[in-house]
Amino acid sequence: MKVTKPGYMLRAGDLIEVRGRENLKNLYRGVIANSPPDGLDWVSFDSETLRATVLSLPGAVDISLPVDANSVVEFLSR
Repeated sequence: MKVTKPGYMLRAGDLIEVRGRENLKNLYRGVIANSPPDGLDWVSFDSETLRATVLSLPGAVDISLPVDANSVVEFLSR
């Protein structure tokens, strides 16, 4: 399925790939070459084909920002 919305909700098992346009592929290959691997446990990435597979949905332990989720939920529930 082709998706153009940045807010599309992914599920475990979904495959994500860069469009077939060569200029986009070259751009992403350059970004990958200059970036260290993130080592995310919930997604696998193949740098040869520029495809990522969602292995599972990220949990609270996968968030690297110092955020108190309870405070956010409390604030938004007002």
